[in-house]
Amino acid sequence: MTTILRFCTFLIISLYLISCGKSNSSFQVKGSIANLPSQTIFLEEMGVAGDVIVDSTKPDKDGNFTLQAKNEEATLYRIKFSDNAFIIFSTAKNDITIKAEWPNIENYTITGAAEALELKHFITSIREDYIRNFNTLYLVLDTAKARHDDTMSAKVTAEINQLNASLTNFVESYTDSTHYLPNAYFAMNMLNFNAEKAFFTALASNMAGRFSDSKLAKAIVEKINNSLDGSSTKGSSKSPIAVGLQAPPIEVFGIDGATIRLSDFRGKYVLVDFWASWCKPCRNENPNVVKAFNAYQNKNFTVFSVSLDTEKDNWLAAIKSDGLTWKQGSELKGWESKVVRDYQLEAIPSNCLIDPNGKIVAINITGEDLQKALQELVK
Repeated sequence: MTTILRFCTFLIISLYLISCGKSNSSFQVKGSIANLPSQTIFLEEMGVAGDVIVDSTKPDKDGNFTLQAKNEEATLYRIKFSDNAFIIFSTAKNDITIKAEWPNIENYTITGAAEALELKHFITSIREDYIRNFNTLYLVLDTAKARHDDTMSAKVTAEINQLNASLTNFVESYTDSTHYLPNAYFAMNMLNFNAEKAFFTALASNMAGRFSDSKLAKAIVEKINNSLDGSSTKGSSKSPIAVGLQAPPIEVFGIDGATIRLSDFRGKYVLVDFWASWCKPCRNENPNVVKAFNAYQNKNFTVFSVSLDTEKDNWLAAIKSDGLTWKQGSELKGWESKVVRDYQLEAIPSNCLIDPNGKIVAINITGEDLQKALQELVK
């Protein structure tokens, strides 16, 4: 799984908060979601300073609803439904009309604002032109590895790398060319900042000129510059994620909705396992994790799985199917999850083995290497 993919299933990013002292534009969102279960839905403005709920309503029995808000300039929004489902759009002042069928709301239609239509087309292009191809290639790669066909594995891996480069170019080109600032901000957050610093440096230098007098543009430039300054002062000799360093804290929701923290496991060796139900390599590795858990669960060891899923039902089904009986947690935000940033995740499956004092003792150990490490460490 590649870095650029992490924000494709719908990334949640924020825009600058509205200033109350200036004239605002009002707009409405009129929606019709067939077969929508009874629930409260929310309209959220997504900003650099944080996500803000600006309206909420209960749809009628036919799934019809109206939401409304005011903004000062073109802004990114999402309509949030139950099961962590949502629809993202941008608008300046135009009313929006949305139609879809539950639960397949990713196939929604949207009208009313040119920027919303363009953003929808961008997301659809990524899903249909890239994500589907990635999924196919990873299936072929899994088959080649299972057959120990090194020639085919190398060929497919090269194709995956080429597709990833193509996707990166596509996202960068869109970020540079779109006339709609919220759309550019959405796209730029799909990129790996550390791998694309030259692109972000250039983006910061030209964004103010492209979108003059925009508070959002100024906020984006400030965010990029702060990130560039932060990365340059950290140095390259030490990473926050390294053997011997304290593991960053984790706080996620369990399958029952209760909060689970990494600190809850202090006093034990714990394998923090990052995975997702949709990740084939993760599912292939799960039997090895099950084997390790069964062998050492009574010897001061446990597993704490943190999923990058976005759909709760898929997550729970995979847990049951794979027989994962230890603590499971997720933010249900996919690659936008806080643990992605805190643990610098570039791909999954990924893991950290943490000692009873909370220090990292091994990173990304799988298969027999995991068994050997536990045999040496866990008594």
